[in-house]
Amino acid sequence: MSGECYYDKVTGKFTDKKLQTACSSGADKCSPSELEVIHGGTFGSIKQEMGGWMLCWNEGGFSRESECFEGVKQKNSCWMTNPEEKSVVLCINK
Repeated sequence: MSGECYYDKVTGKFTDKKLQTACSSGADKCSPSELEVIHGGTFGSIKQEMGGWMLCWNEGGFSRESECFEGVKQKNSCWMTNPEEKSVVLCINK
């Protein structure tokens, strides 16, 4: 995600507000399991836990958080995974 992002310090949730979904049946309302993504967008959450942080996100195209990283370290306004693992960096700049 690069560009404008909305972050809630209380809940730890972030989003670029670009994800758009629709019911696969074409109905106006449906259960979350029936939603399909019609336009990609990124959202997720960062939560403090014992020994660090957990960063979860939707990989930029799913309608729910689909991948999480445990033991994420915080440095200033950024959260980073362990360099030996898949490299993920989330920075919140105002």
